[in-house]
Parts: sequence; C-alpha cells; structure tokens
Amino acid sequence: MSTNPMRVYAATEADLIKDLAEELGGRIGDHAGRFETSLLDVLLPGSVDIGRLPRLDEVPPTSECIGRLGLDHDCRDPDGRPLLRTDQDGFQADGPGQFIGVAGEDPRLASKDFGERAIRAIVGRMHDKAEELLAEYPGSKL
Repeated sequence: MSTNPMRVYAATEADLIKDLAEELGGRIGDHAGRFETSLLDVLLPGSVDIGRLPRLDEVPPTSECIGRLGLDHDCRDPDGRPLLRTDQDGFQADGPGQFIGVAGEDPRLASKDFGERAIRAIVGRMHDKAEELLAEYPGSKL
C-alpha cells in the first residue's frame, strides 16, 4: 500500500491571526461584525453600505419583538427586514447590543484601515505557513 506525503492545513482567516487582536486593535473573527465587514470593504469595494443600518437607539429591544419575530414594523429595518438586538456573541438579548445575525463587534465600527491591516496579517501568516509546510515536504528544495 502506498502513502501520499501530501499534508493538508485547514484554518480560517481568524485562526491565522487571532493572537494579533490587540495589535490590530479589534476582535478577530466574527460573523457580519466589524472584522468581516472591514475585510469585505477592502476585498470588494463598494459592497459595504453601513449607512443602511439604523442607529442602535433606533433598534427596539428584543422583548418588544419576541413572539412577533420582527413582523411588527417597529422591529424591521428601513428595507422591511426583521431586526432584533443581540448581545456581543450574536444571541438575542434585551438591552444594548447589535443586530440579529451579528456575532462580534458592531459592524458600524468597520474601517478600511482595520481591514487592510488584518488582510496584510492574514496573507503574511498564510505565506509563513506555506513555507513551513513546504520545508517539511519530502524532496522540498526550500
């Protein structure tokens, strides 16, 4: 039986740079929060329109929406989509927080600067990991 010496490495972009949160100035890894929104704003210019999000004080507490699942106009965004507050980890919660579906820092805090610094760090770490794996590959010339 033959074996293949190929190695596979799997990681998310957040896995690669999670230790750099303090250095980069924000939480690393989220869903629809500041991190992902900042990356998208750099990678796909024009795709992010933070102005479409209402101010936090315009979003009703979850208790006003529970049972109606956002069907009341007070629980919808300007385009009519259901909208609830959530806590910092994306779970519905009464009180200050973010929107349903957001797990991470408020996406309104996104910036191209944060996105560019994060992307540079991600690409640098991917490069370093590729070199490490290639150096360990049998027959590698590195």
